[in-house]
Amino acid sequence: MSSASRGAPVVDEASARLRAMLSRPLPEIPPAFFYDDHGSALFEQITALPEYYQTRTEIGLLERHAPAMLDAARPQRLVELGSGAGRKIRLLLDAWRPPRPGATCTMFDVNASFLNASVERLAADYPAFCFDGIVGDFTRDLDRLGPGGERLTIFFGGTIGNLYPAEQHRFFETLASGTAPGDALLIGVDLVKPKARLEAAYNDARGLTAAFNRRALYGLNARYGGDFEPEAFAHQAFYDEDNAWIEMRLVARKA
Repeated sequence: MSSASRGAPVVDEASARLRAMLSRPLPEIPPAFFYDDHGSALFEQITALPEYYQTRTEIGLLERHAPAMLDAARPQRLVELGSGAGRKIRLLLDAWRPPRPGATCTMFDVNASFLNASVERLAADYPAFCFDGIVGDFTRDLDRLGPGGERLTIFFGGTIGNLYPAEQHRFFETLASGTAPGDALLIGVDLVKPKARLEAAYNDARGLTAAFNRRALYGLNARYGGDFEPEAFAHQAFYDEDNAWIEMRLVARKA
């Protein structure tokens, strides 16, 4: 199991990126800060909410088309970026039977403890496969995947939408630079829908998305010794029709 020490010093590159994002006219926090243990667990709960249509839609597509996807890609290795609890990769593993000798599944996630637990569960449930895990941020650590070759890289959940267009371009460039003949990419991308449906998915009645949004401030406090009061910020999510994306913001309730 490949992992990074959780007590390691903060990487200068990551600190510089955070500083630059917080210095923007509208300060931003990288999405990786959502995913401490609590945030990762919250997101898994969000994916089961009635308002959050994305996960059940993607699961439905995989249930119908996973065998055809594997037939088209013919992989020796699956790699899931932002793997979380690994719910959706199971549908591909179920369809990938019997596996080819030495078939490998790599889980790639920013949360080390969540990743370890996912890999252990999958290894117990699918003993015919080899599993490993890589701790990293897919916006800057794709080199940790190693060389390509008969690899199917999977990026579920419309997560690519968390990146600005220029960041998406860099992501695909970096991913492509590590590929080899026989590699394939399976990516989930949401389509434009009625505004009310999109906004409901990020403003659920239980307030789980609001709590998840505030995890970014808890993450900053934990990693950098900050003194943000997360509950002093209100969650705001709306559909930006000009850019065709969801904006998620934290609005200070006091000066």
